[in-house]
Amino acid sequence: MSVCSQHLYGNTEYPSPTDAGHCTHLRSLVTILIQFTLKYSRNIHGLARRSTAEGFTLLETIVSIMIVGIVVVIFSTGSNTFILTRDAKQQDIAAHIASSKLALVRENGYAALPSDGPFADPLLSALPYGAASTSVTVVNAKTKQVDVIVGWKRGETQRSVTLTTLITETGGL
Repeated sequence: MSVCSQHLYGNTEYPSPTDAGHCTHLRSLVTILIQFTLKYSRNIHGLARRSTAEGFTLLETIVSIMIVGIVVVIFSTGSNTFILTRDAKQQDIAAHIASSKLALVRENGYAALPSDGPFADPLLSALPYGAASTSVTVVNAKTKQVDVIVGWKRGETQRSVTLTTLITETGGL
């Protein structure tokens, strides 16, 4: 703590007479500034004096409530935007996994259709609790339906993307 701050806080021991004189001037200046502020403080329009005992004016209260309201709106909008962006990204990843698997199924053709069950994809690690599976259903003697389901969890909610295609003996539809 400096000598002047010690003097301002009530410590009157001075290392030298020069420091004591400097602190006295500083203390006087601070006292004058405080008295001036208390005597001439005005409300936001400068129309009326008020003392510190009166509290806050109505206008000051309204302005502070508006500022707090604006901050709350900005924060909630920002957090909602973050959540929606995260959900859209996860859904995009799931759709990409499903469309890649369907493209592979179409490319391999009717004879090489996968069996029902789960499949692996490196992008599944980007989804929380991500899992993917295929389901092959016979529609008629020459057509099968392939469903690709990619699922993940968002909090306690289970989310999924399902893409479906029909594969015939002569090619995909």
